[in-house]
Amino acid sequence: MFAKIRSHAPVLSVAAAALTVGLVAPAAGHGVSHALFAHNSDKLDGLDSTAFARASVVKTTHGGVGWQPYGTTSPTGLDRAVSGVNFTSPGSMVMPLAGPGYQNRKTLGLAKIELCYYTTNTAFITSTTLYASEMESAPFIYGDSVDRSSTTGYKCDTITVNARAHKGIGVLVQTAGTGSVRLEGMRATWSAAAATGALPRQAGRVAND
Repeated sequence: MFAKIRSHAPVLSVAAAALTVGLVAPAAGHGVSHALFAHNSDKLDGLDSTAFARASVVKTTHGGVGWQPYGTTSPTGLDRAVSGVNFTSPGSMVMPLAGPGYQNRKTLGLAKIELCYYTTNTAFITSTTLYASEMESAPFIYGDSVDRSSTTGYKCDTITVNARAHKGIGVLVQTAGTGSVRLEGMRATWSAAAATGALPRQAGRVAND
């Protein structure tokens, strides 16, 4: 009997080795799979995770030629340049803002705008007001009576708004004094946090960049 077992010993050894390999291989393969995907777990289709948009802050630019004369207080001497509009003070101009609205299923509001301008002689901006669509029950969004002038070169004021975007926003600038005013393009910053801003909001002074 023992002789028969010894005669089959090589076969039994091969079978045992095959069984060991069969048991170890799936576990080893599982570990290799983890190792292969661990090094790029922060990527999607080979792109780094930082390449994808997040619901934080979005900036939009609005060309200066978008300024339009407003109502019965339209200024005279209107001259459109490539990047802005020149006119003779006094008068009123309005710029429409188009925002992104939503990002990653979150509503974005208008956090702030950057108003850039240049004035001559005694001309100056007397007020800056933002309105939502007239379809809204409370179209007024923001208003200030901050005097703005810059006779030595272009100046940009950053105005904090923090209000819901609604169905569209218009920026109204009114000027006084004698001389010319040039309004350049604007930059707007939109964020999810700004969408919760209270309406209406009367502002004070602004911070200059």
